Amino acid sequence: MPTITVPDETYARIARRAEALGTTVEALVAPVLEQMVTTPKPNGPPAEPPVEMPYDEWKKGMEEWQARVLARVIDYPPGFECDVSRESIYEGCGE
Repeated sequence: MPTITVPDETYARIARRAEALGTTVEALVAPVLEQMVTTPKPNGPPAEPPVEMPYDEWKKGMEEWQARVLARVIDYPPGFECDVSRESIYEGCGE
């Protein structure tokens, strides 16, 4: 079976997560690795400028975009939260 090398700290975090979930490291990472090679992750601006469209088409596009966003959750460390509230954006701006 092929093997990969990961930093010790990363492996330790994966092993702790697997243990907490009651599974093996292999069983935990195999679906993630499979998803990485089967799920396209387009980056960059859209190929065409946005246009007016019917609500149902817009909603479908937003749902597809949200699915792509959720597919990237594996790219962030466990417990990661991004505070994008108005308060945090303008914090320290001399209000």
